[in-house]
Amino acid sequence: MTRTERILICCGTGCIANGAYEVARALEEQIAAQGANAQVELKVCRTGCSGECEQGPLVRLMPRDTMYYKVKPADAPAIIASLEGDPVTRLLYRDKQGVRHEHQADNPFYGFQHKVVLKDVGIIDPLSLEEYKAAGGYEGLARALTMTPDEIIDEVERSGLRGKGGAGFPAGRKWRSAASYDVWPKYIVCNGDEGDPGAFMDGSTMEGSPHAVIEGMIIGALAIGAETGVLYIRDEYALAREHIQRAIDDAYDAGILGEHIMGSDHKLNLSIVRGGGAFVCGESTALMNSIEGKVGEPRPKYIRSVQSGLFEKPTVLNNVETLASVPTILAHG
Repeated sequence: MTRTERILICCGTGCIANGAYEVARALEEQIAAQGANAQVELKVCRTGCSGECEQGPLVRLMPRDTMYYKVKPADAPAIIASLEGDPVTRLLYRDKQGVRHEHQADNPFYGFQHKVVLKDVGIIDPLSLEEYKAAGGYEGLARALTMTPDEIIDEVERSGLRGKGGAGFPAGRKWRSAASYDVWPKYIVCNGDEGDPGAFMDGSTMEGSPHAVIEGMIIGALAIGAETGVLYIRDEYALAREHIQRAIDDAYDAGILGEHIMGSDHKLNLSIVRGGGAFVCGESTALMNSIEGKVGEPRPKYIRSVQSGLFEKPTVLNNVETLASVPTILAHG
């Protein structure tokens, strides 16, 4: 029986600058050079930022959970060989006493973290719908489909979830306001512009757990009655756009998006709009103008987007991290 070994490479900005793509190519070439193995299938996966960027490129072997730091392309043969033997000691984390440690949790930087939004980043293949589902993905959506819109919003309100883009506005209250308007169509929009210098949280989530963002958008759409959603992603986030688009395509193929969400009577269509690199388009109303093909300028603040947003229709706009928090809330309360 063939087992799968995943080689997860952090492709966050810091690791890319230090040669993560070159490391990925070297590993792929090494795997190809040694030929097929009937017992082991090796998958090289480019994932989102794993943190501790100064130690990158970071490579994590799963499911054995071996973590390598400051990896170079020349290390590829040793890493592949370690899959059948002992880890490459010189690439492991070294503590203050000089002792090497194999697992990520042995590193104090990671050991005390309790991740929610980023719980799957660097653990699963971000391009695999099956791995996301095996980790509990789409359980929140399955539960949401058994609930009324009011019940979904009640759950989000009880969680205390606030907008994580900076303003901190209660997400449930925003959803309830949009749901209260009997005006159609309605829209749900994901703000993946993240133009703040040095901010990579949203990019990491889209790169490393794209289905979590999509699942959150579907749940939000069910709550407000939207049948169309848009992800506005900054142009510089090429890997994020690639992973989100793949996740959208796979969700359509699996019946999770489209005319009958998971076999229900609900429908939702999602698409991506590329941001042009304008910092101001991180502001919600400027972002909506940009989606409409207009100049990305903010609208008057007395006009509330939940009443008149995208194309002057009721619109909920949340940032990536807010939406990616929703599936856990619906799955676990």
